[in-house]
Amino acid sequence: MTMSGGRVWPDARRCPERPARHKGQAGQVPCRGCLHHRCPCGSVMASGLRELKRLESLSRSPLLSHLEESVRGASVVRAYGQERRFLQVFLHRLDTHLAAFILLHAGNRWLGFADLDQDYIGGIIVFCATAASLLGSATGLAPRLTPDMVGLAINYTLLVPVYLNWVVRFLADTEMGVCAVERVHHYASLPAEEDDDHINDEDEGEEEDEEQRKIKSNSIYTDELESAQRYRRRPSQVSFKSWRSGHTSSGLPPGWPLEGQVEFRDVSLRHHPGHPIVLSGLNFVIKPGEKVGVCGRTGSGKSTLALALLRGVRVTQGSVLIDGTDLRHVPLHILRASTSLIPQDSHLFCGSIRFNCDPLGQATEQQVWRALEAVQLKDLVSGLPNGLDSEVAEGGANFSVGQRQLFCVARALLRRSSLLILDEATSALDLPTEAALHHALTHAAAHATVITIAHGRKNLMALPRVLVLENGRLTEDGDPQVLSQKPDGAFVRLLSTTCDPADTIKAEGSHLMENGSRRML
Repeated sequence: MTMSGGRVWPDARRCPERPARHKGQAGQVPCRGCLHHRCPCGSVMASGLRELKRLESLSRSPLLSHLEESVRGASVVRAYGQERRFLQVFLHRLDTHLAAFILLHAGNRWLGFADLDQDYIGGIIVFCATAASLLGSATGLAPRLTPDMVGLAINYTLLVPVYLNWVVRFLADTEMGVCAVERVHHYASLPAEEDDDHINDEDEGEEEDEEQRKIKSNSIYTDELESAQRYRRRPSQVSFKSWRSGHTSSGLPPGWPLEGQVEFRDVSLRHHPGHPIVLSGLNFVIKPGEKVGVCGRTGSGKSTLALALLRGVRVTQGSVLIDGTDLRHVPLHILRASTSLIPQDSHLFCGSIRFNCDPLGQATEQQVWRALEAVQLKDLVSGLPNGLDSEVAEGGANFSVGQRQLFCVARALLRRSSLLILDEATSALDLPTEAALHHALTHAAAHATVITIAHGRKNLMALPRVLVLENGRLTEDGDPQVLSQKPDGAFVRLLSTTCDPADTIKAEGSHLMENGSRRML
């Protein structure tokens, strides 16, 4: 079995990177660039060490990744009682790595015994040089050859076996080290994320070749291969300014989407091929400028719906349309540049406040101040010594969670996105910050279509329309005031199992006051 370019090849004949076999070598693969490639033992040794080095490198990455994840998430692992499982995974990956590591070093030790061939060659060279010098000096064939020169020649030829052994060893080590360059070259030459419609074909990649399934199931390096395939595409880079000005070759109008209408037509999808369906048969239309909430229990598919709008997951059946355009036909860089997503854990970058609000530098200073005023952060920023040029720590550590969330909303307002998605963006906010966020969405983003994924009663009841998901299906759609009047409705059942943080705080405060009054009495 051989590894090449992130793929498993059960036979060397199937590997396209393997050099062709030469006739008359009994099926041996020559080692290109090495002095001993004519020697059968050297050929087998070099090819074997090269493959062992490749396997050792491939098995080291999952081991180090798992170790790093375990150290960073040690508290979470302990909290969920997963120490034994993580230890078993670590031991399995350690055994896998050591299997290749020990064989590699055993091969290097065998290389020391194989150096006897070079010793024989060096001995023959020394013998021939000594015999020629003595013969020439004794017979007079070389009258200028003095005894001193004969001794010097013999002394130099005695070093030939030593140098020959080291040259062969260094060439073998160099060839093994090139495996690291091979991996770097492989990842550096990965194709960029495609922007055409065939990337989302439900037939592409959905069914794997049976032989490849067997190879992957029998391989002990499945994690490394799946990681390479998962990250085989990288997002394309595009100028936001050129897209806004209409300098695109996609055929879309400048500034698409102009209205922000969202339509799901019988959409079904799964996260990975072979996994269960996450969303099934979704059909709904969100009008331009409409504010819609999406709610449901954990695992009902709320966040997956948001990912479908960004083509983060592949649609198995049906189609998702924005302004009447199927997202399969929209280049990814345009789709994701025209849509703003505010997750629950917002992130700020190390730099100035101006950079975090306008990373591409497309807005004027007055526009930045207006956006900060819309999210009620103008007083905070103007009170800082450097104003918009004030430094932001890595991850926004010098601001609160709510302030980081509002900075992200200001960034979305400056982009003038027609579609804004809030994925549990208000779940960790206090009441004043939440009120500021809703004020910004109501007034500054009145033109935009806003999809709010929430679970709090107060957030849902304040919206004019909610979509209720259960097990990946749309069960109810309508005004929350009307849906809350249905005794057996899914929305009522959801509200009965959820509780707003404000209500919890009030209940706990009342309980403490009641206990304090009893103690005083």
